[in-house]
This record gives sequence, C-alpha cells and structure tokens, in this order.
Amino acid sequence: MSEIIHLLHSPEELIAASDFAHNIEGLIILLITLIFLFSRKYSILNKFRPILLSFTGAFLILYIFLHHPPSEWPLVFKVLTEDRQQLQHFLIALTAIFAGVGDYYGQKKKNILTISFPLMLLLIGIIFLMHPQHGVEEAVIKAVQFHEFLGSLLVINGFLILTNMKYKNKSLFYVIVAILFLITIMLLTYQEPVGAYHTINNTNNTLLIYINMKFRIW
Repeated sequence: MSEIIHLLHSPEELIAASDFAHNIEGLIILLITLIFLFSRKYSILNKFRPILLSFTGAFLILYIFLHHPPSEWPLVFKVLTEDRQQLQHFLIALTAIFAGVGDYYGQKKKNILTISFPLMLLLIGIIFLMHPQHGVEEAVIKAVQFHEFLGSLLVINGFLILTNMKYKNKSLFYVIVAILFLITIMLLTYQEPVGAYHTINNTNNTLLIYINMKFRIW
C-alpha cells in the first residue's frame, strides 16, 4: 500500500480537495444534462457538449497540478503514477478529454465517433466500480459504496444512451435524463466520509485501509 499521496497534502487538505473536485464535476455534469434534455428540441445545443466534456477532463488535470508550485510537479507526477486512486483520476480526466474530441468529430462527420459520450460514461463507470479508497475502515466502506453506486449508474446510462441512439424511444430518453440528474445530485452534494485519507498514528491508533476493488467480482 502506498502512502505517497500524503507527501503532497494532509488528510484534511485531501478531503477538501476531493469534495471541491466532486462538486465542480457535478456542476459540469448538470450543464451536460441540461444540454442533453433540451437537445431534443434545440439540437444546436449538442455543439456545446464536446466543449464541456473536454473541459471537465482538462479541469481535473489542471486542478491536480496548478494548486502546487512547479517545483512540486515532479512529485505530483510521481503520485499520479504510484497511487492507484490518483492514477484513476488522471485516466478519468483523459477519458473525458478524448470523449470531447471524439464527440466533436462525431457530430461534424456523422460517423462512429458519435458514441463518444455514452462510451465515456461506460468507461468512467467501470473505473468507479474498482476505484481504490484511502482512510479508516468505516470511511473506506462508505466511499467504496458511493463510487460503486455512481459507477453502476454511469454504466447503465451509457448502455441506455447507446440503445436510444438506435431506437429513439421517448420514454427511455426521460429515464436517461432522470439518471443523469441523479448522478448530478450525487456529485454536487458529495462529501468525503469522516476518516477519509487518515493513516495510522501514535495518538489515536486509527487504521488506514486501502481497498483495491480491481479484482472484485460482481
């Protein structure tokens, strides 16, 4: 188990940074959801979706690096490559950026890249289903449960959007919108559980448990 992440931040700083990132992403997903909802009537709104998709990924990467001085960037990169939770955050960001680019060219060329948005939901959902967490046991359990549920919603909605791209079912469309709003609410209201990112110490003898869900079988 790696504790390299604590070379950059205290547990309290990590909790604050995580809450902020989840909430900002929730705001961006809200905008994407509204675009998705009203695009049935105003198709021109779809042109803004690639921008938001790429922005959400770019925001994550910039946020990771820019709240550190350049002198710490080598350590930041080391954390991204050695701490699996942070590596997954970086992969999520890259997935969103590539999805935005793909969505743009898919809309422009009317080709297979039009599936970029639902494919992004599927991929990020799968990542969340095996997303490692730092913290004391109770905090880890709560965080894992949250991300498993969030990941399940993303995977389900990715499949539903792909299905509805073919069948154009109005009822299914509104189910998709409802799930997107639920995802939005989850992210906008997210707060790390008490004990997240804390480690063993000599004062309270709490236990850091790092759960890697990578090989969990559903």
